[in-house]
Amino acid sequence: MALTLELYDESSCSWSDKTNKCVSFRHRVSGHELELIEFELIEENVNVGQRVRVRKNDNIIFEGVIYERSLRQRKGLLSVRAIAYSYLILYDRQIIYRIYQSGVKAGEIIRDLAKLIDDEISVNLIGVEDGDALLSPWKIENCSALEIMRNVAKGTNYWLRMKPCLSYLEFDGYNDRIIIPSPLVGANPFTIEACVNISTYESNDRGQMIIGNYRGRYRGFCFTIAPYSGKPRLYVGRQSDTIQVYATSSIPLELNKWYVLFGIYDGTYVRVYIENELTGEKEFHPIEAETADTWIGQGQWAFAEGKPFCYLTGKIAYIR
Repeated sequence: MALTLELYDESSCSWSDKTNKCVSFRHRVSGHELELIEFELIEENVNVGQRVRVRKNDNIIFEGVIYERSLRQRKGLLSVRAIAYSYLILYDRQIIYRIYQSGVKAGEIIRDLAKLIDDEISVNLIGVEDGDALLSPWKIENCSALEIMRNVAKGTNYWLRMKPCLSYLEFDGYNDRIIIPSPLVGANPFTIEACVNISTYESNDRGQMIIGNYRGRYRGFCFTIAPYSGKPRLYVGRQSDTIQVYATSSIPLELNKWYVLFGIYDGTYVRVYIENELTGEKEFHPIEAETADTWIGQGQWAFAEGKPFCYLTGKIAYIR
């Protein structure tokens, strides 16, 4: 089965297929060393710390970061050779000073230390067994988290290997959604940043919801993809005047392409940006807040029961 080598581009928040530039590749897994890949690309450059992954058909079999690279001339062409380790290598720079008390199990220690890089990488800990418990307190000083985890893993009957995780959430356009039990946005200025990839233009009058808590009561907010056109749109409102306004991008999104979108209310203007370029704005102030939960991937234009929902068909890498 064919393998696909992909590099992550931070500027576009997307993975780029480099298989056609790869002239050598090796994937090595060992019980004594970290999982790694070695590869060489022609007429391509990579950076230390850049994320890389390998696919086998639709399955991700490796995901990690480039740890070493070297350049050389190959038959008149510039080539780069790189070694990438699984994300476990990120724990090597985490220096630990901790005490684990008697009775703490090996798996608990691994799960505790795994949280150290949770703000960088979503760590998959499925399969980490509890294992044996400490018989006496364990004081750890000036040790890397990776060293501790590898030693502790021997007591869990668990082969310590970072399982690849999806770097995005995919929404099917039917009933997928995430509920956040908080309105998130009030009546003050706010900024929403979302990295999205839509896979269809909705042929209805509701569009597609990225994130929002608007319930059809002229208050709250929602960041959407407008119907038919595929243009990002940010709604706000003021219930006391039964007014709702929105700023719509003048530029549509292409299908199956990653974009970083911004929806901004600065206290005077409602604005939409695509990749830091202002593409739509509307003057409106003040706005009024909605107290309802925030939804990702689903919206409802009227709160009354039976009113149609709108869903997102596509992927979201992050919202912040």
